[in-house]
Amino acid sequence: MDMEQEISIEEIMQKIKDEVSRRKSLTGAETAETDFNQSGGGVQITSGNELSYMNSGNFADASGNKKINFPKQRIELLINDTRYKSQIRSKIPNALNRFPVNKSKLLQKIILKFYELLFREQRTVNNGILDALQEFVSAQSETEESVNGLTTRASELDGKIDGGIGTLRSELAGLAGKFNDAEQDIFRQIKDHKLNIVDMQRRLMLLLEEARKRLPSDEPFSVQQIENMLKEEDHIFDAMYATFEDRFRGTREDIKNRQQVYLPYIKGASDKTDGAQIIDVGCGRGEWLELLKENGFDAKGIDLNDIMINICRDLNLDAVSSDAIEYLRSLSASSLCAVTGFHIIEHLPFKTLIALFDESFRVLKSGGVVIFETPNPENLSVGACTFYTDPSHIKPLVPLTMQFIAEYRGFSKVEIKRLHKCSDYYNVVEENKFVTENFFNEMDYALIGFKK
Repeated sequence: MDMEQEISIEEIMQKIKDEVSRRKSLTGAETAETDFNQSGGGVQITSGNELSYMNSGNFADASGNKKINFPKQRIELLINDTRYKSQIRSKIPNALNRFPVNKSKLLQKIILKFYELLFREQRTVNNGILDALQEFVSAQSETEESVNGLTTRASELDGKIDGGIGTLRSELAGLAGKFNDAEQDIFRQIKDHKLNIVDMQRRLMLLLEEARKRLPSDEPFSVQQIENMLKEEDHIFDAMYATFEDRFRGTREDIKNRQQVYLPYIKGASDKTDGAQIIDVGCGRGEWLELLKENGFDAKGIDLNDIMINICRDLNLDAVSSDAIEYLRSLSASSLCAVTGFHIIEHLPFKTLIALFDESFRVLKSGGVVIFETPNPENLSVGACTFYTDPSHIKPLVPLTMQFIAEYRGFSKVEIKRLHKCSDYYNVVEENKFVTENFFNEMDYALIGFKK
């Protein structure tokens, strides 16, 4: 049978073109299976939408399990797909399979041979281009790895630099702290020396003044002149005690904050005594005087330490150098709103303490108040140790004893106000009641009594 009578070449070619056009028009539809292999492993593309799937950045390897979503693997798959499509197909399009087998085999051989001759040089060019592209991808991958390595090293160096800078900053901060501490210590020493020098100058001037009174007389010093000079012996340690207060008493603001608790008592007594004056015995640096002045009360401080008196006067506070008992005795009866004393009664002998209560009671108006704050020996750490930090302390005063003395000397509504719990500074062991009540209880207390 004549081939041309049985098969029309134009009809076959037309069907091939139609089939190709149909495939191009399909989007996402599956087409003929394609198998290809590349050295190092094979990749299977199972449908005609493999290109769009690869472009999405989410496709699997030959096992169908591993998701490939980074540029290098995507590009390699695209190259492999292109390499396959650049070769002569190993299968004839399905359109030719519609013809009887015995009529199509010869045609298949003719078409394959025709493709082989027609695209031989094209295949060579395609392979060269794809090989070059493959080399480019490999070189780019090596470059990326080098860049990643450099980036990693740069990050490590940045981390080391940051760590070094942080360490350096910490060391500098530590040095700055030590420098500040040393600077404060130097300033404190300068201040202490200045106080001592000023105090010695004052006493030297007094001695010279007493000596000048004797010139040009040849008479010996009088008893009064000698007494005036000997009084200065009592002030030898004034500067040292002022420095001691600065070291152990606390800052002015700390003391003033603690003393805020007494303002309601003063306010009540002031209302009942028509705003009469307040006397603070042993006024020290004048924190309480300053607090009273800030709140509109009329207050005067009494102290034997001339350095302390000068500090108060420098702050425009009313303060005089005098013995507390002598000064109270110089006042009229029923003339004051309040008599106060902070950490002063523990310095007094027992007879002087009784005299202080008696004179305070005498000079207070009806409704006046007496307030004396002192260390609390109920706190065993205070009673056994910290009380004796100040060597001029005589003995600890038990709260109940002081309450009894105040009531016995005429005061009424006497209360003991315990203050400044030790738990503010130490960890309280709440499970141990004995430890809590004897070591972590209040470190100070105030005796507060009223005159009817």
